[in-house]
Amino acid sequence: MEETYEPTATDIYLMRSIGDGCDIFSPRMALDVRELWHRRPDLITRCDPMGRYDAVAIHPYCGAVLTAAGCAFLAGLKTSK
Repeated sequence: MEETYEPTATDIYLMRSIGDGCDIFSPRMALDVRELWHRRPDLITRCDPMGRYDAVAIHPYCGAVLTAAGCAFLAGLKTSK
């Protein structure tokens, strides 16, 4: 883990998309969540999918939730502009 890693524009978009929590259905988004979680675990939490899905429905790869530190990071971006 890099201590000084600053989230990229893609990471910030991802964090805004996750918000209070979501299930990740996109393979690309699942990889982005995993990468950001490895680099900055203080910003997001990976979890099991939050919804219940029928056996025939497409199932999500994982769930993700923005942490308090992640919310503070995004709030800091809004006030710095």
